[in-house]
Amino acid sequence: MKNITKLTSTKLAFATVTVILLSGCSSNRESIEQQKQQAVQIGALEEKVDKLETELLHQINSNRDTYSAVRTLEMNQKGLAKRAMADISRYSIQENDTLLSIAKEQNISLDTLLKLNPQIDETTILLIGHIINIR
Repeated sequence: MKNITKLTSTKLAFATVTVILLSGCSSNRESIEQQKQQAVQIGALEEKVDKLETELLHQINSNRDTYSAVRTLEMNQKGLAKRAMADISRYSIQENDTLLSIAKEQNISLDTLLKLNPQIDETTILLIGHIINIR
């Protein structure tokens, strides 16, 4: 009976070791499969990061181009404003001047004279020495 118990214990021990070894193999297979899946996920994430980096660089370059264009427009606008101010001629109101007489004298229409001087209209009293724009 001792031999049967020993044999049974040995068989039981062998079966236990076999089960542990086999379960270890399936765990290794599962681990390998998980690693493969993770590698695929990492690859997909790396592609997304590369795409986002490319888009970011494109936006940065686009922002630089936009900034440069805005600066150029601002500089052009300042130049045009300076030229416009230089082109404006001024006239000092003299005794007996009227808006119509000034317009005729300067060869411009009354409407143009009023547009050049938004601070005055046809009812404004002109004072001697008052400066108005005529060009």
